Amino acid sequence: MTNMTKQPGIKSKLVKLAAPIALACAFSVSAAPAATNSAPAKPQVSAQVQQAAQRVGQIQQELATIRNKTLKANPKLVKDIKAYETAFDNKAKALGYHPDQELKRLREIQTKARDQKTTDAQRKDLAKEFASIQKKLIKQRQTIMSDPAISKMEQQLEKNTITAMKKQDPKTDKLLKELDSLMAKFKRS
Repeated sequence: MTNMTKQPGIKSKLVKLAAPIALACAFSVSAAPAATNSAPAKPQVSAQVQQAAQRVGQIQQELATIRNKTLKANPKLVKDIKAYETAFDNKAKALGYHPDQELKRLREIQTKARDQKTTDAQRKDLAKEFASIQKKLIKQRQTIMSDPAISKMEQQLEKNTITAMKKQDPKTDKLLKELDSLMAKFKRS
């Protein structure tokens, strides 16, 4: 799991923030047509969630592009990322954690939830499983990050990455603020 696609700091922040939106979209896509007998506000909420999720996806793509350009221009940052990933993975292994399997299952759940052949009852079960796995991963990450050395390393890496991204493309700051705003709106709804 030690590769540059892992995108520590920014990616973990984006994944943590976007996963609930992506899951809500996956589960609301087929639920919306079935909601014709329910209150009209329900489909509107789903549409708003879907719009927010689409914009989050666009922002993530833009930030990923900026980040990739930044990494190509900053070999020291790449070296720092690899050092952080190694330290994080070593700590995870020392604690007996193997998140790759759980992350793979989360992707499978999202795919299955989007499948039109999946029933609402199956989606409900998938949502419960997704939440359980996500909770487990969050708890594992918190345990790993309780190590002061790893926590400090991640904070410094995130700061350095964002600073370099802002130098690479000034709209980085605007994109990050918009992402935070979207997530705040999503949490309120």
